[in-house]
Amino acid sequence: MGKLIRVLIASTLPVIREGLAEAVAREPNMLVVAVVSALREIPFACQEHRPDACVIDLMLDEDDLQTVRDIHRACTPATVVVLTSDFAVGEALESTLGGKIVFVSKAVSTASMLQAVREAASATLKPYPST
Repeated sequence: MGKLIRVLIASTLPVIREGLAEAVAREPNMLVVAVVSALREIPFACQEHRPDACVIDLMLDEDDLQTVRDIHRACTPATVVVLTSDFAVGEALESTLGGKIVFVSKAVSTASMLQAVREAASATLKPYPST
């Protein structure tokens, strides 16, 4: 089965949070360690729960770019998986963050999203540095 993938889920929409949490919980090699409803909660949840992957539902616009950078910094070494419908902004941001962020279309199947989480986490499945 391999190492358990610890997943944080964040969305302002209950239906997205609950659907993602249920999908992840059904996976034998994944564990939902936190579910948050506000972006400002993500850094604290990352520090407390130390996820391998953070799945974040975002509408990307200019204001969200700094938010994604802040989340990326707070959640390192976890890879951030951003569910979005705006890839133009996402691709530019992804290239500046050294591959520790993945943008996934909101139009993908649940199976494809879970595979993206597995692939994202595979790069981060190592112990957190002790601080």
